[in-house]
Amino acid sequence: MYAQLLAVEIAYKSIEIIEDYLEKNPDKTFDHLPYHSKPKHLIKLCKEIIAKEEEMPNTKLHRWLGFIQGVMITCNVCSYDYLKEIVREAKVSCGRSEDQVLADHHDPNSPFSLDLGGSG
Repeated sequence: MYAQLLAVEIAYKSIEIIEDYLEKNPDKTFDHLPYHSKPKHLIKLCKEIIAKEEEMPNTKLHRWLGFIQGVMITCNVCSYDYLKEIVREAKVSCGRSEDQVLADHHDPNSPFSLDLGGSG
């Protein structure tokens, strides 16, 4: 359920980003891009994610989002760092905060320890 909510949240935000980019760059053409990489098609994919999130497998939802985000970065619609922030915000919006264990693991000042179990 969480993966579906996250995908929908990111899809909504992706539509907003793409539409904002198109509004701010009305003279920008995408004639050089194949159909599947054009902004209008990316918006269509986002809307399909939103409409069919319960029917589509989570792997497909997130694969589509990866494609959409990859094209957005490649076409300079937004930056990689901005998309990372969008995903972070979506995780919080869907009820998940930062994974503290993972954050501790990456923090060199954290007394992170790993329990391997099986002692005895």
